Amino acid sequence: MVRGIEARYFEGDGERGKIPKYSILDYQDHNFKTCGEILASSLVQGGPAPNFLTAWYYNFLCKGEMSIHGVPEEVTAQDMKNLKA
Repeated sequence: MVRGIEARYFEGDGERGKIPKYSILDYQDHNFKTCGEILASSLVQGGPAPNFLTAWYYNFLCKGEMSIHGVPEEVTAQDMKNLKA
């Protein structure tokens, strides 16, 4: 199940980690919320952890904070790399 979520809803270099795909339709259909619920249930029940997230994204999910010093280097989407702080 976790591997299917990774393949369908996340993008990026597998070695450096992945971030969620930009998809308004998946957002509107609450697919990302459902993915989060599935991953949380997997963790609570002792299942596999989502070990494919980038470090900055994982820290953002856990702490709810992001550095104000620009876009992290791990971001692979070109349109996001062009953003300035």
